Amino acid sequence: MSNYLNALLCFFLVILFSENLIADDTYVSFSIDGSAMTSQVGDIYETPLNYISKHGALGAYELRLTYDSSRIKIQHITIPPESVFAGNTSFNPETFDTGETIITAFQTSSDAETHDPTPLAIIRWQVISDVVERDAIILYPVTVLDTNWAPLTVGHSSVSLNGQYVPALNNAIPKSFTIKQCTVSASKNRTPAKDSIAFVCTSFDLESVDFGNSNLVYIEIVNNDPESNMIYDTLFNVNEGFYKNDVFTYKNEEKGVHGFRANIKKNELKLNLQNIDLSGLQEIFTITITIGENTLVGLSSPDIVNKAKPVPIPLYFDNTDMIRVKKHKLLLNANEENADSLLIRGDISFQNRNMDYTGQPVIIHWGDSQIVLPSDKIVQVKEKMIFLYKRSQQEDISIAMMNINMINGTFTIKINNANIGVQESPVEFGLSIGNFNEGDIVQLKE
Repeated sequence: MSNYLNALLCFFLVILFSENLIADDTYVSFSIDGSAMTSQVGDIYETPLNYISKHGALGAYELRLTYDSSRIKIQHITIPPESVFAGNTSFNPETFDTGETIITAFQTSSDAETHDPTPLAIIRWQVISDVVERDAIILYPVTVLDTNWAPLTVGHSSVSLNGQYVPALNNAIPKSFTIKQCTVSASKNRTPAKDSIAFVCTSFDLESVDFGNSNLVYIEIVNNDPESNMIYDTLFNVNEGFYKNDVFTYKNEEKGVHGFRANIKKNELKLNLQNIDLSGLQEIFTITITIGENTLVGLSSPDIVNKAKPVPIPLYFDNTDMIRVKKHKLLLNANEENADSLLIRGDISFQNRNMDYTGQPVIIHWGDSQIVLPSDKIVQVKEKMIFLYKRSQQEDISIAMMNINMINGTFTIKINNANIGVQESPVEFGLSIGNFNEGDIVQLKE
């Protein structure tokens, strides 16, 4: 998708929140016809991705397909040559066996609306398990615009598998809610990850959510950054839960949902997800809860997550290079040369924890002061992801000790006999080793 369309879609996402811009009788519906699908391992079948538009031509769209990659995978996506979107449709074939594929497209003409199902694409699937459940494929319209780049309402879209229909997750105008509390924890062992996140949400109209007539509940957590990376999602059937006295509850530990409770009277929703993978989660993220035709959206903030504490560093392991200074102690000696000392401790994450950093020089920055540890000094401890240096009595090096523990995500650096000098607060701390080059801003103590 071109950068122009990408920017345009992002711009009109804001417009989607304005009800006045969407006519009640203007909509577009999407469907996937999987009636020919079988459960025979190795079988290949094709499903048309169709659409119908009413009172407005479809100009651009972004659709997210999520599917059970342990049961089926995409082999190929073909765009019909007669389609007005031919040549302007994009998707990433590398995602075909990952369980999520995003299709985006736009047209440059002003093609009229269509009342008959018209194929946008032909999706070829392969069955890799002999058990294919009815919710194996979920269709999620993310952004839908007409040929004037105005938003279109999504009608009753669906997926049919062997004659069983699953409604697509609706692109209805979201209702916002407030996240009052959010607790995030992470396991140090990432294979597999066993992370957890819990929410208490309020300030939205739960009375309008009809649990009795809703089929599916979809939960999605997405980072609120330019990439909008999806961190986690799950789906379950409403009829698997329990509704009594205006309170809906659901629990399925196999799906990671250890508690989902919606109290209509208190207008409060509690969600507890455990033993899931939250790798890459940031302090600012969006949680979307789709219940039938209702879409509820909440935005986190650093002040709420873990009571204003950063998310646990293991969530960045093998994902992001990062360093955080949690403690520092600086002692300056104005009477002697090379007599300053500095202790720094904190969290550290490496994008690639499998790299061997022995034989690599280490450069430490503290403001405009730089200290270098020669390349032959750092050693790896017992072939673990721990790298250590401890100065001997014979060495004339300002770094007395350095410990980088990739297993726990911690680091400690002790410096003495150095000429650090007075630095203005805040001071920039930096650590460079191999291809790792990260820093943090430190407020100096009075």
